[in-house]
Amino acid sequence: MWDRIKKSWRYLESLHTVEWLWTLAPAGVVTLLGGLSGVAWYWLTVVAIVLIALTLLLIQEFGLPFGVVPLPEACLIAFKKLHGTELVEVAHGFGADPEHRLDVMARTISIEAPILGKRPPSPVLETLGKQTLAQGNFVGGARHFTLYGNEAPKYVDLAIKRSDLRRGLKRLLAQLE
Repeated sequence: MWDRIKKSWRYLESLHTVEWLWTLAPAGVVTLLGGLSGVAWYWLTVVAIVLIALTLLLIQEFGLPFGVVPLPEACLIAFKKLHGTELVEVAHGFGADPEHRLDVMARTISIEAPILGKRPPSPVLETLGKQTLAQGNFVGGARHFTLYGNEAPKYVDLAIKRSDLRRGLKRLLAQLE
């Protein structure tokens, strides 16, 4: 055991030089961690478990901060976050069809956040510009975007970046206050 502690101590002493970068291999990390006592391992484990639990709670509450959300799912998130506001009441006032309500909420979200979509048959997501949004409407429960007077979808697989959705909902809530 003393040999492991001595090796770990020598390793720690060498960290002040540039050469330590070459020894920071998995074997070097294992050697460094091998010198820790049982109490240190206990606290290291406790801290790791707490950090993992906090991370999982934050992901559950806010979702991952990166990536995209399908627009229908984003509309459901918006209904939840905006519950009790006049925006939700307006969406509910457009009829009993749930798909149409999602379309109305998608239009509301698009005011404050950029919407992404694919032009068939392209697999690439691109941003729907404000000018494009003014020329059409969301249909099919916010799954497609069609131009006025045209049945064929101009954009499909509509989505929104998680960060843009969060920012857009904050702006909408701020406007309502």
